[in-house]
Amino acid sequence: MTTNGVTLSHKLTGLLEAGLQGINISLDTLQEAKFQFITRRNGWSKVTRAINQAVDAGVHPLKVQGSVIVGGALVVVSSS
Repeated sequence: MTTNGVTLSHKLTGLLEAGLQGINISLDTLQEAKFQFITRRNGWSKVTRAINQAVDAGVHPLKVQGSVIVGGALVVVSSS
């Protein structure tokens, strides 16, 4: 499943009970203020909480994907 993670912490238990095995979470930035600017919402803490809950629940594979601008070029970064 791919998600922006904003509501994942509320749904994670039910999804795991339903058989969900892997999650790909898109995270726009590691900085809360930039997250709010990019997404126009206060959701950074919700996303990071969901990532931590997924780690604690043993979700595998768990991938966090983001985009990085390097020298004016957009690079997609994924970590598992």
